Amino acid sequence: MTRRLITFLGTTDYRTLRYALPGGNSVVETRFVARAIAELMGCEAVTVMATDLAWQRNGAGLTAALGEIGREPVHVPIPDGKNEAELRTQFRALADAIGRGEGGVVIDITHGFRAQPFFAATALATLAASGDLPEDARITYGAREAKDENGVTPIWDLTPFLLLQDLAHGIATLKHTGHGQPLIDALKRETARLRERANARERDTHYRSSKLVEAVEAFCRDLATLRVPALTIGEGRRETSARKLIKRIGKYRESCERDHPAIVPLLDDLAAMAGALPAATLFGHEGKRAMVALARLYLQFNRPLEAAAIAREGYVSLFAAGPEATDGGREIFDTDARREAEARAMGTVQGRSIANIRNDLLHAGMRKAPDSAQSLQENARGAVDDFAQAEPQPPQPDQIPRAFFVTRHPGAVEWARRHGIEAEAVHHLDPSAIRPGDTVIGTLPVHLAAEVCARRGRYLHLVLDLPPEARGRDLSAEEMDRHGARLQECQVSMKER
Repeated sequence: MTRRLITFLGTTDYRTLRYALPGGNSVVETRFVARAIAELMGCEAVTVMATDLAWQRNGAGLTAALGEIGREPVHVPIPDGKNEAELRTQFRALADAIGRGEGGVVIDITHGFRAQPFFAATALATLAASGDLPEDARITYGAREAKDENGVTPIWDLTPFLLLQDLAHGIATLKHTGHGQPLIDALKRETARLRERANARERDTHYRSSKLVEAVEAFCRDLATLRVPALTIGEGRRETSARKLIKRIGKYRESCERDHPAIVPLLDDLAAMAGALPAATLFGHEGKRAMVALARLYLQFNRPLEAAAIAREGYVSLFAAGPEATDGGREIFDTDARREAEARAMGTVQGRSIANIRNDLLHAGMRKAPDSAQSLQENARGAVDDFAQAEPQPPQPDQIPRAFFVTRHPGAVEWARRHGIEAEAVHHLDPSAIRPGDTVIGTLPVHLAAEVCARRGRYLHLVLDLPPEARGRDLSAEEMDRHGARLQECQVSMKER
């Protein structure tokens, strides 16, 4: 990769010094730090920001020094900076120079005067925010005041301080908007810097920033796509993305206490934001707590549609009979149980109100007299507040799912007891009494099993691998086990001919 050097030049009569990179073996003796940096850091092109007077005094000397290593400087004239207009001109010239050209860039502020070093950092931050900053951008400073006992002046790499600014901006952006790309980009730049330092044996690093990148990416994807279970309880056996983010922040924080102590409080704020989301279940009071926290997080991001959607789904979960109706992404989740909870919730005035607010936002104002944006924001906040004040509504006795084991055989009843199957044993089944969510176990005729399913009940067929001599008689629990007794869920439907 090619690398450009952008440097400043003043009117000073520069003295000859011996320059070296920290930890490096090469020393360059020269009047001009730009000459040393160009050689030590492999900069093929050199741009010099200088007033006309500075160029008249030192331009020829710098040109000659650079000519010794085959470099020819390009002079960019800048005003003295005696007023605001001239300062703005200086800033624009510097920003244009940084953003122009291919490859990496090194900005040397050793001879920067007045506001020029500040301009350099601001220009880099501005270009980073707009996505126009070269991937390999560095700031250097020839620290004459830090000359060692051998008379060598170190060229300090101040890039970590620029990176600190990028990290702080990225963390703040994620915290206030839910967008993680600025933080991801900053962390990737830090990972590259640490890898380079490790390769140069300047430090031993575990690249904790790269691990945090993965966690931020997963968390922000789940936020962007409203993946509630993935954010709160985890899907299947996977860890919730909020909890993973908290862990990675904790590991990265250990490095930051040494390298970037200024952003440790920001990391703590980010961990606290994610820390309100994890839950063991979305059922009951614990689930309500997590859902309220997530809805309010979207309000903080000024994303009322997502906040209203969370409020609506959270309110439905308050009417669930158990986690099978709330814990999406897990094996326990049952679609019919969720529908039952939804029907109960949407049967209330509060439920319909929350749903209407969500729907109004979802339809993008495509109505004759759409509400104003301010009104919709207030309504979304009101929907979240209504949900936060609501309490879980356990189903009434006539709404609790039941289980029936249709059998005349005592051995079958004992077999069910031994296997932890909780069901009421009945000799006959009246299919018309089956409610949605009920479970029926047995060996029903096809037309009865079909009616159970049509009433949105579950039918579990008792399967036995019986030899001919075991058929037509009562079996004990032991014999049923011996013949492979098991339950298999069936979906049965019938068509009229």
